[in-house]
Amino acid sequence: LELNLSEDESEDNGDMLLNLAVSAGYLDLTKELVEIRGNPNYVNINNDRTPLMEACCAGHSDIVKHLLEHGADMNAMSATKNTPLIYASAAGNVECASLLLDYGCDITIRNDNGHCALMEAASSGKAFEFCGRFTRNALKHAEKTVVIDLHETEFYSRAFQESALTLAAYKGHYDVVQYLLEKGANKYKEELHTALMEASMDGHYEVAKLLLDNGAPVNLASDSFESPLTLAACGGHPDLVRDFVHSFFCNVFG
Repeated sequence: LELNLSEDESEDNGDMLLNLAVSAGYLDLTKELVEIRGNPNYVNINNDRTPLMEACCAGHSDIVKHLLEHGADMNAMSATKNTPLIYASAAGNVECASLLLDYGCDITIRNDNGHCALMEAASSGKAFEFCGRFTRNALKHAEKTVVIDLHETEFYSRAFQESALTLAAYKGHYDVVQYLLEKGANKYKEELHTALMEASMDGHYEVAKLLLDNGAPVNLASDSFESPLTLAACGGHPDLVRDFVHSFFCNVFG
């Protein structure tokens, strides 16, 4: 059967096969295709994710390692500005993220949602260990305080008023919130207040209590009429309402 494909079409089909092999976890086939292609980087109009991104999404660390060894662009961005590290973080794939960090990838890039990789890791909550290992590796490679100085680095999205702490609180990931607080994420009252509001919306009682115990203010001057108390009340979470009222009176009247 003669397909009569142009050279560009033939090359494009071969590259699509590479993406499929990577997604399915076929290491040997990936190795052969990378050798034939001579380049592990590929995107087209139908798929803006590179093979490395696909491997990070699927959690195939052996393929991630091979692609990195053969020059895959570790800081490539999709149309929505997601990087291989952001994909690995969102999926909770620890080994893939660790490999990228070992190669010195950029940990400060933010996607169109304003999220960096650490924020996606905290939001996913799929593995508490991942958030811890990510932070330790990030600290080692970036030589800057990722958690403690969230507002002073690229790890806090001012435009979206989000951070790893607020995202973890919103999803109700208690262990991740606790870890971040232990590492110094309770430094800013505004961030604690926002995290408390996020936890209040969906009634994450234990997370809200943890934030209160770490000094999160129930009331904070802002342009919004919303507060943790109003959000908890509107959401029908009486236990939170009770605790917020109790906290308010304790703070006001001692």
